[in-house]
Amino acid sequence: MSPPLARTRAGLALGLLALALTAAPALAGRGPTLSSLQRELQPALAAKDMGAAEQVLVQIAAVDDDKALKLILGLALKAEEAELFEACRRALAQLQGPQAIAEAAKLLANPRGPFEPRVLVAEAFGSVQGEPVVPALVAALQSDPDATVRREAAAALGRKRDRRALQALCEAYAAEEADKGRLF
Repeated sequence: MSPPLARTRAGLALGLLALALTAAPALAGRGPTLSSLQRELQPALAAKDMGAAEQVLVQIAAVDDDKALKLILGLALKAEEAELFEACRRALAQLQGPQAIAEAAKLLANPRGPFEPRVLVAEAFGSVQGEPVVPALVAALQSDPDATVRREAAAALGRKRDRRALQALCEAYAAEEADKGRLF
């Protein structure tokens, strides 16, 4: 092999190695896809292994996708076993991605439809960090037509360390006290 050709091959090999080393962390940070996690969840649910199912649900909650949120909420609302419902509740509290959190905030802000998903999101938002969380809880506390959603939003705001939460809780308490002295 001629020396220029050997240098070209060596340079090409070094370039490919550098590309692989720079791309590996980016690919490793992606994590599993939602569809692969769904395939992993199926056998755990079929075997009624709620420990394994909860581990997969927590991984699903880490996927930044509105479909992940809808999957967990759907499972929780259809759950016949209390263990599965509780696993879904704990997984929702692990929401991390901004897109999934924004979708949950939109769901909480929409008072149409059944109140159960809004209750689950309000409860989860007590543990979730993100910019739209406190404003969504404040809006639910102030304007949701369902008392259960408002109560869960108040409880979640009580777990937050945010000035906006304290102000909203004080205003809600004053409004309820003014409404014929009912205790909120």
